Amino acid sequence: LGALAKSNAVLDNDSEALSNYQKRISLLKEVSSENVISDIADTYDELASLLFKLGRNEESIGCYQKGISFIVDDEDSRSLLSGMYYRLSMVQRDTEDYTSAIENMQKCIAIQNTLENITDDILSDDYQVLGMCYAKSEQYADAESALVKAIELNPEDNIVRMNRLLNQMAYTSKMLEKYDESVEYYKKQIVLLESITDQDVLSVVADTCDDLAGLLYQLDRN
Repeated sequence: LGALAKSNAVLDNDSEALSNYQKRISLLKEVSSENVISDIADTYDELASLLFKLGRNEESIGCYQKGISFIVDDEDSRSLLSGMYYRLSMVQRDTEDYTSAIENMQKCIAIQNTLENITDDILSDDYQVLGMCYAKSEQYADAESALVKAIELNPEDNIVRMNRLLNQMAYTSKMLEKYDESVEYYKKQIVLLESITDQDVLSVVADTCDDLAGLLYQLDRN
């Protein structure tokens, strides 16, 4: 049933995929063995991802929460558990439930810091999402700390993502009234963008220059 559901999902036969995931969960729950617990959690994880893809966000959140409730926090299951907290946080971010998104991303990070195979680029992505959620909930000091951590963990990140990080840092610093720092982040963003030859970034450069000019005017640096 699991393989069939995955095949249905790949073929965009979503109704059949949903049905087969639900049948598999019901079947696994009838098995009185601890060995199937991770299989139940994994199936809820896949079902939640499909529901999110279909825009059924509240159902997706419910499935992630049910899946997490089946997982025993031990060494063998921590990778799955951290992944489910991450994906749950992302759905909650998209539904603008930033308080819950922050809480679950913090749980994800705490678990990932115990994993031997975790990489700095993964943790950097986690902290970026965490910082954005803090900023959206107007917790700017916490946003700044998280975004700084994201940059420290992966300073050589790809240009697109670093541009987003610098922009978030500039905005967060401005909201904290750390205007000189905000100016420097905007300048770094412009330098980064000007290194890209793609014509599509020209409007982004213009927008960033506009933001910087507005801030400089606010500071009487005419």
